[in-house]
Amino acid sequence: MLQTKPQIRPLLLIALGLVYALGMVLLGFFWNREASLPLLLTFALTFGCSLLLYRQAEEKNHLKALLFVGLLVRFSYLFTWPELSDDFYRFFFDGLLVQQGINPYSHLPEEAVVLLPAAQRHGAAQLLQEMNSPQYHSVYPPLQQSLFALGAWLGPQLHTQLLFHKVLLLLAEVLSIRLLLYLLAQPRQALLYALNPLVIVEGVGNLHAEIYIVSCLLLLLLAYAKGHFQVSILACWAAVGLKLLPLIYLPLLFKAKKWPLQLLLSTFIALGLSIPFWLPGAWEASAVASACTKAILNFSPFSTGIYETSDR
Repeated sequence: MLQTKPQIRPLLLIALGLVYALGMVLLGFFWNREASLPLLLTFALTFGCSLLLYRQAEEKNHLKALLFVGLLVRFSYLFTWPELSDDFYRFFFDGLLVQQGINPYSHLPEEAVVLLPAAQRHGAAQLLQEMNSPQYHSVYPPLQQSLFALGAWLGPQLHTQLLFHKVLLLLAEVLSIRLLLYLLAQPRQALLYALNPLVIVEGVGNLHAEIYIVSCLLLLLLAYAKGHFQVSILACWAAVGLKLLPLIYLPLLFKAKKWPLQLLLSTFIALGLSIPFWLPGAWEASAVASACTKAILNFSPFSTGIYETSDR
């Protein structure tokens, strides 16, 4: 570990914190996806600063100050536009469909636009133009679709929906950091998450639901450690309702003597999550599964093995 004199450490922390904050401002407010080299250099700078800040934070007041910095940066990202991702256009489009009672799994976006009320078609068409995957059915699980719909209820203004989702993600981040402080043997290790530039940019910055999943999985760990196995299963299913990948953890939560009851509970939760999308004539399981699989294969080349197997 880098050793510094006690009287120098506060000055070093302040200097590193300022450089880190400057880098996060550049990432959130200035660089876009075309600025490849500036993005790479700024991410390298902020990651380096975050690690040095973690290593120098040896006192409790240092930890509190740096956690505040991490939360303050997240708060500032409430007022940024997602320059590094265009996924949010699909989020808002799906939310509009669900709000109008249209199943996002059964219609391609171009097909769904004509099903919307005439007053909403123009806004939906604009979202469609910006969307990066208009040729695919939606791949976002039911709980995430419900969050999209909540945003759509606030109105058609993109900035209003954007702020709504960012506030939800910020609250999830506060919960995750609080849980990390409770669960970790060394609370200082929570800084590795709290100051992580990629977590901040992709979460509050770009609206990706993995932030919610972190909160759910930390709640799962807490409930499991305290022996509340049914609660841990609920937390796992909440994560699955946001992204399918956490489903791999579910069998690990079943206890030998209680697995029939837990399996029954899991079945009811899974059915409950999908009830809002059991619209007449809308649930075409094979077509949806095939569309989801192809979308994942095209957009997630690093995890294709398991999906290629399931598609055969």
